[in-house]
Parts: sequence; C-alpha cells; structure tokens
Amino acid sequence: MIGSLMIRVRAVVLMLAGVAIGVKQDFVLAPAHAHLNLLGGALLFLFGLYYRLVPAAAENSLAKWQGWLHIIAALVFPVGVGIVVTRGDVLA
Repeated sequence: MIGSLMIRVRAVVLMLAGVAIGVKQDFVLAPAHAHLNLLGGALLFLFGLYYRLVPAAAENSLAKWQGWLHIIAALVFPVGVGIVVTRGDVLA
C-alpha cells in the first residue's frame, strides 16, 4: 500500500508542478522543479517500487513512517528552494 501511494504521489505532484511551470511560462522556479524531480520524484519512485516488489518490507511500521515522511519532505523541500530562488538570500 505505501509503495503504491508513493508512486502515485510522485506522478501527480511532478505532473502538476511541471504543468504549472509550463502554463505560466515562468521558469524562475525551474531549480525548485529540478529538486522536486530528483529528490522527490526519483526517490519516491525507487522506494515505492522497492516496497511494491518486496511486500514484506512494506508491512514494517518503519516503512510506513519512511514513506509518509518522504512524501511530506518531497512536498516541503521544493517550497524552500522556491523561496530561496524568489527571495534571494533569506538568511542575510
């Protein structure tokens, strides 16, 4: 179950992010989309695929925690990158 959810979230989130950037033709947030693709998309897919291929691993409660934390992080991390890209150096 967690494997299928991770794969579905990856597909929907990446599709929506790519469509939003393409429709607006505003590529300022391309670095955020690239990070979402690499860290969020690729890892969500790989972990989701592993949990689908090895169902015994997905039954572990640690796998469920890892899956949900990765989904949340895959959504929050690009937001942080987007803030840094649009606002510049936020620590200064």
